Order: sequence, then C-alpha cells, then structure tokens
Amino acid sequence: MLPPILRLFITVQLATALSYATEVTWIAQTPYEVLVKKGDAITFRCTAKDGVNLTKVSLYNHSRPLLYWTEDGYDYDQQKIDISGTYKDFNITIKNVQTEDEDIYYCWGVMMSEGKKNDVHGKGTLICISYEGSSASHEILIEIIVAALCVLYCFKTLGTCT
Repeated sequence: MLPPILRLFITVQLATALSYATEVTWIAQTPYEVLVKKGDAITFRCTAKDGVNLTKVSLYNHSRPLLYWTEDGYDYDQQKIDISGTYKDFNITIKNVQTEDEDIYYCWGVMMSEGKKNDVHGKGTLICISYEGSSASHEILIEIIVAALCVLYCFKTLGTCT
C-alpha cells in the first residue's frame, strides 16, 4: 500500500495531466506544488487571464473554504491567512502550516461574461508536509513514480521487465 501522501501526489499528477488537455484555465495559479516543513508559511499567486472580469474570489481545499473576497470586503481567518493584491492578481499566504493543511488549494472566482456568471478556477497548488527526520525529498518521490510507471508499462506491453 502506498503512503497517503504518495497516493495524493499520483492522483494530482494524473488529474492535472487530464485537465490540461481538456480545460481552459481562466486563473493562473503558481506554484503547482510545494514541499514545506510544519510551522512554515507558503505563498502562492493567483492571476486572472486578460479579459477576465472577476466579481468575487475564494480559496478552498477539498475539506473547506478558506477565503471569500468580494467588493464588500474579505472573510477569512487572519491568523491563518494573509492576502495581498487585487482581484486580477493576488497572493495568498497560509501561515504556520500544519499536517491538516496538507491538501490541494484552488483559487476560485466568479467571472462575468455576456451578462452571465461563470465559475472559474486555477489548476490548484498541492501543499505537502516534509516531516522532520525524513530523507525523502520531492525529487526522490518523482523518481519513484517515474520508475513505477516504467515498470507498469513493461509488464503491460511486454509481460515482463527482464
């Protein structure tokens, strides 16, 4: 059985590959993935594409919404999150990252187009926690995944890898 973080990483990689092929992205979101230590802060950036008129912005992960930003102001936990910038281009900092913060975070907005409201979002930012004493780095995880995919390919196409 794969460790939960490795399963999450593989799922994100596959989902992202599929989404790049089929979806227009109205909000650019960087970085794509981050490895942080508990207690550190992580900042990511969300930028609306040219011509996108956002009327509200939010940040959410799979378990909860974390930020709502409308013309009337903000609604978020100021002890956990900092924001700066404008609707069009903003930075979000999650402070004092803990194990429960490990997730995929999405910048989400409402775009006005031809008088209709459309939900738009970024591709997501994966936050992974680096545990003290762990020697596994992000690069090692990628190498393991690539090796596993190569082995699976060998078995599927050749029936063996020897």
